[in-house]
Amino acid sequence: MKNITLTSCGMLFMLLIVSPAIAQHDHHHDHEASPEAGSLALELDEGERWATDASLRQGMAGIREAFQAHHQDYRNDRFDQKSAAELADQVSDQVDFMFANCQLSSQADAELHKLLAAALGAVASLRDAETEPYEGLHALHQVLDVYPEYFDHPGWI
Repeated sequence: MKNITLTSCGMLFMLLIVSPAIAQHDHHHDHEASPEAGSLALELDEGERWATDASLRQGMAGIREAFQAHHQDYRNDRFDQKSAAELADQVSDQVDFMFANCQLSSQADAELHKLLAAALGAVASLRDAETEPYEGLHALHQVLDVYPEYFDHPGWI
């Protein structure tokens, strides 16, 4: 079963790579996304939030931690392109970790990929020198707001 789950993770990851909506920006991992979290059509598991695994909880907690540190910089007028690039790297690393360690059912994984595509869209926006750094920060905030509505992450507040 583990090999089937890992294979489905890999197949969905490949879909993210080739999707024109996701590959709009040039990036060293070539799996960028542009949709905003608010526009995602995430679905619940028969009315319930999807179960999470340890790697998903670790990766999302890492994204939230990085976001919170940089959001504080934003509040203190210290969030600039350098900060945005640093946050983009941190989020990208966490997304890569989640892709590599996926243990979710294929249905939960498909919903997670929609959310991670939005996170990668935020990464692209954070790296775009022609975009205000705040736009990527806002897009990432949307991802973090949507996540607990669809995924059961004990202790997520």
